[in-house]
Order: sequence, then structure tokens, then C-alpha cells
Amino acid sequence: MVAALLAGILGSLVPVGKASAAISAGEATLSTALANTTTQVTYTFTTGATSDVPVGGNVEIAFPTGWQLPSSIPATAVSLNGVSSSTAPIVSAATRKATVFWGGAAAMPAQSGNVLLFSSAAGIKTPKKAAAGGTFNLEASGDTGASPDATDASTAAITAHVKFASATVRAYGGAARGTTVDVTGEGYGTSTGINITITGSSVVIGTGSTDGSGTVTASFVAGGTTYSRSGQVIIVSDGKGNVSGTTSNFGAGPTFTQLATATSRTASARVGQTVSVDLLDYTASGSIAASSTTIGGTAALSGNSNAAFAIPATGGSSFNTPYTFVVPSTTTGTKTVVVTDGTKSASFTFDVTASLKGTVAALPTSAVASQKVTLTGTSFTASGSISANAITITGGNLTSTTTHSAVSIDSGGSWVAQVTLPATTATLTPGSSRIYVTDGTKTGLVYITIPERAFTVSSTAGARGDTVTFNGSGYAASSTVTVKFGSSTVATVTANASGDVTGTFKVPLTANIPSTNVVSGTSSAGGAVSLYYKVGAAAITVNPTTATSGSSIVINGSGFPAFSAVSSITIGTLSATPLPAPSTDGVGNFTASVLVPQVAAGTQAIVATIGTTTASASFTVGAGSSGVVATTALAALTGSGNFEIASSFNYTSGAYEAFINQTGDKMTTVKPNSVLILTMTADTDVIVSGVKFSVKANTPTPIPVGANVTITVV
Repeated sequence: MVAALLAGILGSLVPVGKASAAISAGEATLSTALANTTTQVTYTFTTGATSDVPVGGNVEIAFPTGWQLPSSIPATAVSLNGVSSSTAPIVSAATRKATVFWGGAAAMPAQSGNVLLFSSAAGIKTPKKAAAGGTFNLEASGDTGASPDATDASTAAITAHVKFASATVRAYGGAARGTTVDVTGEGYGTSTGINITITGSSVVIGTGSTDGSGTVTASFVAGGTTYSRSGQVIIVSDGKGNVSGTTSNFGAGPTFTQLATATSRTASARVGQTVSVDLLDYTASGSIAASSTTIGGTAALSGNSNAAFAIPATGGSSFNTPYTFVVPSTTTGTKTVVVTDGTKSASFTFDVTASLKGTVAALPTSAVASQKVTLTGTSFTASGSISANAITITGGNLTSTTTHSAVSIDSGGSWVAQVTLPATTATLTPGSSRIYVTDGTKTGLVYITIPERAFTVSSTAGARGDTVTFNGSGYAASSTVTVKFGSSTVATVTANASGDVTGTFKVPLTANIPSTNVVSGTSSAGGAVSLYYKVGAAAITVNPTTATSGSSIVINGSGFPAFSAVSSITIGTLSATPLPAPSTDGVGNFTASVLVPQVAAGTQAIVATIGTTTASASFTVGAGSSGVVATTALAALTGSGNFEIASSFNYTSGAYEAFINQTGDKMTTVKPNSVLILTMTADTDVIVSGVKFSVKANTPTPIPVGANVTITVV
């Protein structure tokens, strides 16, 4: 009843006049029950005395929360008992109050059925959205009471008067993809179009319309948009501000959950056969456990090598990788198959046909792709036959045919056949695979194991040029296995009839020093295994590990680039590179004999460099004698009559020092293990530290001084 509905929205009427008002409760009615719509408001009330509303008096009506009043209302749009005043009502849009003046020639009679009417021309609109309940309060002139004189007599709930936009999805529990879902609603604009969207998407998934009373008739088709937002709110709008399904409007809006779909690719199968199923709208990135599917209540193992099936992020299986299961031992007939991922499930009916079972055995029980397997069968159809290449193997969600000749079954139902396993996903995927045999009447199956591929090396670390032995297994029989060190092919071998390989390779001379490299063995039939091999850093050793400056030491290097000259050898900060520089052999080794230069006694680093490769070792420089006074050490030279000058480099001062046998000579000491540069005025043979040297006239000649400083002229 519209009157009853209005009463809850409109509230109470209170006369403003006497200390003891006689106005009693009234009732509000509306010309429309739609939200956010201009409406006529009629409020009836009772006066108990003529003094309630005297000549020139007024009544003030307060509208409930959410009502929309204009800033002004013309006098002609309002009346009291059918009489309009010449004075326009006083309107407060903020407080939702309107004061209406009594235009009668006499006081308003004491009577029931008094009518306060706001016509549609007043511009008063119903609330836009649902709010807490409220009342219409009326007060008459002269009233000094603390409470309203009259209050809407119907329910205080605002929804008793106004129908706010609301919708219902007519798919209880959800619907599967492709299903048309009906949507109904009320409280919308009249005779207008309807759009349906879903939370989080602007895509219009359905349309409809409203009738003259704002009732909705619409629908949408469950699809990709509704699946990706499963369980979210359906939003129904009319483009006129009336929307259901958002928290800012009346009601939370209807929700919709898209159901999963499972479709078998075959309508029937025998016990032991594998059935492929296409999935849609399951839990994205979820999984179907190995034995969660049931047929007539009996668990059916996954066809994925008895392992769980991983659902893609799309929520559905692909054409090339359907979900599969193996028909379990159960009674024949039509069964309900239920496929569940633990959260979402779907079902379909399926016929399990009569299964006449034979027995099959395989030898060996573990085999690789392209390997020959001997099968024996019993209890098959007597004197029957098995067609060539009709024996199949299933693994890794793929069924492939084996290679074999036609098989004759003897009169006792027994047979023997040798089959070659194909090189497909069924045999390249490690795990348990099924070999399925049928003679057209009876069937049998046997499980064989596809082993893991393995690849090992005799050492996982070494140097350039090292010989490494490798072994592999689980490769396709008779396939070519290519061994690579990084990007370089270092060996090519052929797998034997069981898929095993063995061989050797040399670590490439181009491998970085140091480096970590991937070594892989890849079959031409598919399948690869890899591991890491480390090429160590270059190294040097020194013999002896302690010596004095000027002494000779031997440096041995290894792990350097092959057939390369030594770029430099330093001891401390000084070069000790011999001339000519030594070179490495074919595996990066070298040997060099060097003199220890004049460096400070103590621990020094010896660094050998070839190109960008370096190695270092610790070396101890021993303390030598402090030397011999120059005038004493060089006395034989100065007394020969041919002496001109001697000089030497002082590593302490960092400068050359000279001796010419005069006061002020910078060279005051000839140090052991140093180098003298002698200049004589005539050809002279000298013996320095026991070694004879020839000095040409006027030619500076470098001569090494040994640990013992002795100089004589021959």
C-alpha cells in the first residue's frame, strides 16, 4: 500500500501553536514509489481545536533524511485543505523543512482528514539511495511543545515508502559457461534500458529493460569475464543514477559464481582405458589430485603417470594437454564422473563398457624411448590377432603407438611380441607409463618405468686441456647424444640399445680462466641433462721460496692460456721478466728462471701475467751483506790506469749513483747482488764475483755483482 509505504518515509506532523496541541498522528502518501524521483506528497492529520491553526497561522513539516527539497516552492504548488495561501512557503533545503501558511478566511476547523498537499510542481524528490528510517514531523503555529505534534503513523522505515534499485540473479548456486542467466529487479527508472556489468570490469556482459513501474527484465551469458571475476557482485544500472550492486546504493547487490565444466572427449570406455577430459573454469593454477576423480563413486587414477594434474592459470586445460584419467575396475553401465580440484567441481555421465581382460607382462620392466621391449600376453581371444602398431603406450598425458608387426594369438589365448617404444612425450617423460594391448575383444595393460636421464663426469673442476670422462643413461636408444662445454661441442656419441652413453672430452683451450661452465648431454630424440664444470684459476710456484736480491730463482706456472708468451713477471714492484720471455706449452704451463731484483728484504709478491690472466705467489727476500766501501771494492779498477767511471742504481734513494774516485762521489758502497755499469778508457777484462767480463774501451758495460763483492783486473 503506497500510503503505508509513504508513512515510513514522511514522518510526523507537528502543529506550531498551543501549549497543548490537539493535532494527532497523520499518514503520508506518495504519487510514486521510485527513488530519486519528483513526487506529489499528501499528508493527512487531525486537528482537535480551531485554535490549532488560526487565521494566518501555519504548519511546518520536516522531511526525513535523504529527501531532496528545492530552495523555494511556489505558493500555487502547496495547499491546506485545498486552500492555497498567497504567501509562498518558507523552505530550508538543508534541514529539509517547509513552513506552509493557512490561507483560509477562518481558523482551520477541528476535524480529522485535514490534508497538506505538495503537488509535483513543488519539485520535492524522493531520496537517491537507501538511508536509515525516518519520520515526517508536523508542527502547528503557536505550538510550544518540545516534541512534534503529529508523526507519520505508518512504519518509520524509509523503505516502506520508496523502492530503491535492487536486483536478483536467477541462478542460485551459480551457472556454467555459456549459460544464459536471468536478472530481475525493481526500483529503476521507467521504460528505460538496463546494462549489466561485474565488479572490476567495465565490460557490459548483459542488457535488458524496465517497464512502466521500473521493474527489470534482463539477462547475461556466463563467459570469460564472469569467470575471471567469479563470486563478485553483479552491477545492474539504468543510466539514470539507479544502480544496484555497489556499496553506495541500496543493498550489496547480487553475486554470481561461475561453475566449472568438464567435458569428456569420448562417451564410453572400458576398464583400464585412458579418457581425455576438457576442463573449463576450474581454480586457476590449482591442481586435481591423482585419485580425486570418481566414476560412480569409485576413485579413478590420473592419466598423468598417476600424478596430480596442474590446472593452467586460465582455469582450463588446453587442447594438446587435456586432463586424463584411467577407468577403474567397476560395474558396467552409465556412471556419473565427478572431477574436482578441491574447490570447484563438475560432473558428466559416462558409459563403462564390458571389459574382457587379458594379462600382459613386459621385459624389461624399465625402458627408454626407441628401446625394444618384449611383451607376453595370456587370456586373450583364442586364435585372434593384434594389428600391427596397435599396441599403445601412455605417459605424460600423451598416448603414442609402438612399432611392431602384426601379432598372432595361439589357440590358448597366448602371444609374444617385440615392440619398439616411440620417442614421444609418453617415453621421454620419466615415471610410470602404461602399455595398452587389445585384440578387438579383450584388452590388457602393463606398466613400465621410464627412467630418469642422468649425465655424470669424472671431475667437475680442472684446467684447460684436461681430459674428462662422461657417462650417461636414460637417453633414447640408439640416439645421437651431443656433449657441449658451454656453447662448444666437445663430443658426439651414440646411445646403446638401453640408452647408455660413455666417452671423453677435453676442456676447451678457449674456456675462460677462471670460469664456471655448463656441460650438457642432449639426445637427438629429445631430452637433455646438464651440470657445472669449473675451470680453475692460473697458479705459480717458486723455488726456492727464500732468496736474496741478485739470486736466481725458478718460477713454474700452470693454468695459463696455451702457447702464449709471458707478458710480465714482477717481484714486489720491480720487473723480473727474463729476456727472452718464456712461453706456455699446449696446456698452459711455463718455466722461467729469473734474478731477484734489489727489493727490500721481507715478504714480497711475485706476479706472473699472460694477457689478462694473472697468478701470484708469496716470496721472501733474504737480507744480504751491507756491501763493500767503493774505494776498496773498486781499487783494482782505479789502480789499472784505465778506469773512467762506475755507476749503480740505489733502490733506497731511487736514483743512480756514480763513482769517479774523487771527493764527493755519490756511490760510497758497492752492494752485493747489484749491477755495476763500468766505463774504462781501454779494453779491460775484469773478474766480478768470480765471473769474467770484457769491458770495451769507452763503452758503458753492465756487470752483475754477486753475493760476494770481489772485483779484480785480469
